Amino acid sequence: MKQYQSALAKPELSPMMRQYCLTHQEYDDYLLLYRLGDFYELFFDDAEIVARELELVLTGRDAGLSERVPMCGMPHHAVDNYINRLLAKGYKLAVCDQVEDPALAKGLVKREITRLITTGTQTDVSAIDKASNNWLVACYQQKNYYGLAVLELVSGQFLACQINLGLTDKTLFNELVNYQAGEYLLPCSMQNQPLAKSLEQINLNINYLPETNYQSLDKTYLPFDFKLEDLLPDKLESTQALAYGAILALLNYVLKTQHSLPSHLQKLQFYRISDYLQIDAASQANLELFTTLREKKKKGSLLWAIDQTKSAMGLRLLKQWLEKPLLDVKEIKSRQNIVQTLLANYRERQNLRDLIGQVYDIERLAGKLGNGTVLPRDLLAIKDSLELIPAFKQILASLADPNLTNLAENLQPLPEIVDLINQSIAPDCTNIIKDGGIIKPKFSAELDHLRSVKTDSQTWFDAYVQAEKDKTGIKNMKIGYSRIHGYFLEVSKLNLNLVPDYYIRRQTLVNNERFTTKELKVRENEILGAETKLYSVELELFNQVRDQVKTEIKAYQLNAQILSQLDVLQSFAEQAEQADYCCPEFVETKCLNLKAARHAVLEKLAGRANFVANDCELDADNHFILLTGPNMAGKSTYMRQIALICLLAQIGSFVPATSCQLSPVDQIFTRIGASDDLGLGKSTFMVEMQEMAYILHNMTHNSLLILDEIGRGTGTADGLSIAWAICEALNSDAALKARTLFATHYHELIKLAKQFKSIRNYHVTVAETNDSITFLHKIKAGGTDQSYGVEVAKLAGLPKSITERANSIMEELGKQIYQNKLTISKCEQPMANQVQLFSPEQAKKDELLANLQKIDINQLSPLDALHKLNDLVQATRKLNSLN
Repeated sequence: MKQYQSALAKPELSPMMRQYCLTHQEYDDYLLLYRLGDFYELFFDDAEIVARELELVLTGRDAGLSERVPMCGMPHHAVDNYINRLLAKGYKLAVCDQVEDPALAKGLVKREITRLITTGTQTDVSAIDKASNNWLVACYQQKNYYGLAVLELVSGQFLACQINLGLTDKTLFNELVNYQAGEYLLPCSMQNQPLAKSLEQINLNINYLPETNYQSLDKTYLPFDFKLEDLLPDKLESTQALAYGAILALLNYVLKTQHSLPSHLQKLQFYRISDYLQIDAASQANLELFTTLREKKKKGSLLWAIDQTKSAMGLRLLKQWLEKPLLDVKEIKSRQNIVQTLLANYRERQNLRDLIGQVYDIERLAGKLGNGTVLPRDLLAIKDSLELIPAFKQILASLADPNLTNLAENLQPLPEIVDLINQSIAPDCTNIIKDGGIIKPKFSAELDHLRSVKTDSQTWFDAYVQAEKDKTGIKNMKIGYSRIHGYFLEVSKLNLNLVPDYYIRRQTLVNNERFTTKELKVRENEILGAETKLYSVELELFNQVRDQVKTEIKAYQLNAQILSQLDVLQSFAEQAEQADYCCPEFVETKCLNLKAARHAVLEKLAGRANFVANDCELDADNHFILLTGPNMAGKSTYMRQIALICLLAQIGSFVPATSCQLSPVDQIFTRIGASDDLGLGKSTFMVEMQEMAYILHNMTHNSLLILDEIGRGTGTADGLSIAWAICEALNSDAALKARTLFATHYHELIKLAKQFKSIRNYHVTVAETNDSITFLHKIKAGGTDQSYGVEVAKLAGLPKSITERANSIMEELGKQIYQNKLTISKCEQPMANQVQLFSPEQAKKDELLANLQKIDINQLSPLDALHKLNDLVQATRKLNSLN
């Protein structure tokens, strides 16, 4: 039992603490932030947790009990910083605010939970990476059908899809993981299912909800005229119906945590996974799309390498496009056409880049309007951004491109909103309304009068004191103010005989007396009343302006969508020019033909002059490249760059090559590198085989396979056998003929090209000089039977004694094990015709020699010696029968 629950059972608990405990009881799994004056306080267990996590001072408070209860607090004006730190540590927070003026309260101040904050419902944009979305994802299941609903409260983006899964399909898992959501909502019925366990094992934040959340919408916090249909597409297709349950759960969770449905939620967009190139989470990591594989840094990722965006909105959209490359060639070409236009018009492109760089994050500003967290300077940012819209429209219209003209026509400058903000909000205002100076002079006559009362008061006081000095003859009279006694006239005791009868004594001090007058009291009431009213009037005026600006949320969101698209497309054009990228050509016939292709990231890191470009030719007849060569020579780099080029082409970008011709790729699978999964009890080899099994079960004839060193995690014979069998399976008559790049150190696989016309051998070239090698990084036709492992070991700095010994062992192994020519029959031929991989005669000879070496003549009797001799003769005869 928690401390507050124990305290609640005690009758002597103070009324205020009882109110706290009763409130906490409704939100037991949340930390309760309880507003007391200018602070948010936490008590009991919550106080101990927060004091420990945030290193705050833990104090105590009287609560009517025998002992003080633990307490810690945080100032209300800085609470967001503390909230963000607690969210980052995985806590959920309930904020309990005062909902009536304490000065007007009779008894306990009324308090209510005003918001619940979780990692998926966080709306403080200062705590969210500008390049990322903070998604909230809900999932619902019926048999093998799953509905998915996705929402970001910061921007209002609202998505949904429905997925039909096979028994071994990981499509849903990959889709969920790829969102990297702040929070996942799953029904309690899924808690013990393999999907939920898999998500938990990679430490995703999962919240299990009762089934009722997926069945109907809780209308407690909804306006009476709300219609769910207003958020949904005009027609809900049968293939989208199951997503409805996930949508309900998502909206119910938002209503529970926000106590309202934010007005900036966008109309729901349904999407189909089959409309996009699919890249599973492992492949995204292997290709280093968003972070590097080892250090998880942004620098060194594909996103970092190609990013030429000028706004946070554009950067987020670029990331979304990389997460979901297109399959629709028509839509891809539409993007390409805009990039071509921008590339051909340098001056206009630079002007657009300058303008985009001046635009604020309109998408998140619209979200702040909808969430009710917009600040005065946010309104100025909206106004400044809107003032740039006419310039955008003018430049886009001058380019005479139909696609850009359409974008220009949909941009909305909203001059009425610009005028309103220009007239109302002071350009040098702060974000703290209590500080004043938010509203411009002449916007409100009442506000101007209240300000004049406050600012003119000092002049009046100076004149009044001087007049009283002249009347009374008290030359050292002063005027002052105290919070207890208000404004007063201070007279020294030496001059008390000069004080007139109409002075009213307020306070007696050691050397002075303080007085007031009826006239001074009237002015005091006027000034203090003006100061109090000044804040409330200015706050009310700001709220009126904010609400008027809020009416155009949909227009801001449309502007944000257009400008972010424009930013990404100009980024493609800028990158194409700076890095000499070419425009990909999409064709219907299956192919992947590249000339002088490069790796976008390594080229940027090393410099164009230091990177060796290579070609690639794959088509329906020759769809399989078998790549051999030493480690460090560039096999993995070559394969990765092919995958990255396909991905870039299908987001509408130009690509790092002199020419590119391809048909769309529907899935990219990578099996690169390996590591143990000790948490799940899986070895390197098991992880490798599971990933390979997933690829073989889910690939299609339009997929791209990047397979590196298949079979290396086990013994040589096992690994070679598995790699050989996989190559056969991918090239048999019944195979799907997916485009495949297969890198290996098993040189025996080169012979497969004689059995399968679809296989082409390539190798990475190496220059040999004396006892050293130089990697040329050039891909050439033909296989190689050398791995140069010892030479690579030398380059790595292994001691000379070890590398020399390794060379001698390698020569000996070459004679003993691989001296017989390897020939393996096609898999469809009878096993009797199949020659063994390694020489059985040599193995028997080795065994015979080993047995001879074990014999100790001094320990043998004559009879034992005869038996041993007979055994050796029989073994020799058996060996001869094998030859």
